[in-house]
Amino acid sequence: MAQVVFQSFTNAKLFGKTSEFIGFQNYIKLMSDSRFWNSVKVTFILAGGSLSLQITLGLGLALLVHLPFTISKWGRTLFIVPMVLPPVVVGIIWKMLFSPLLPGVNYFLSLVGINGPLWFDTGASARWAVILVDVWYGAPFVMLMFLAGLESLPQEPMIAAIVDGANRWQLLRFITIPMLKPVIIFVTIYRAIEALKMFALIYIMTGGGPGIATEPMNYHIWRVGFSSYKIGYASTIAVMMLIIIASIVFIMGWYGHKTGAIR
Repeated sequence: MAQVVFQSFTNAKLFGKTSEFIGFQNYIKLMSDSRFWNSVKVTFILAGGSLSLQITLGLGLALLVHLPFTISKWGRTLFIVPMVLPPVVVGIIWKMLFSPLLPGVNYFLSLVGINGPLWFDTGASARWAVILVDVWYGAPFVMLMFLAGLESLPQEPMIAAIVDGANRWQLLRFITIPMLKPVIIFVTIYRAIEALKMFALIYIMTGGGPGIATEPMNYHIWRVGFSSYKIGYASTIAVMMLIIIASIVFIMGWYGHKTGAIR
């Protein structure tokens, strides 16, 4: 980390034998770099879309498999299958499934009368493809964390609420969700960090395209450092990415302490 910070103040090249200290020139250049700011925007679009769907779907699945039915026990095993796959394998599988030349996603959409798009031909559809795959890959972890939280909750408040006439929706809204808040904040922080670091799916599925529509900060750092060989400037972007992620985690932690969800 110290080396990356130091290199961010130099003009180091990947295969260069020497480098010069140039002060804040890289940081000044970064402020007016439209491609960097596009990567920031793309990062937040992908991370925000993926995170919101992961939390919603993960909580729904956790509530589903928490039900006292035999089939829910099998569902726990089924839903965690994506977690055992490496991200590169996930990217390859889903790139094939989104291909219009193979009987994948578009084939199943056609069965219900939907004409699927050419997923990687436009920026919007390519971003949605990446978001959906990241949700498929990350939601099982969210489900497991919420399930562990649900199974550790005390039953007395729920029993008292049922006696007072509370229905299922009221139990979920006023009892379950408030008591799960520490788990929700932890899972949100963890999955936010993972979503902001998204690389393998981008590298395999879209290569940052079409154009730069799916080029997040991680991929931009790789392109600058190992495609353009500008290690010094890539280190500057990496430092800025670290600051952004640390700021987000700090804000989430502050909110958790303020609300009492984190002690």
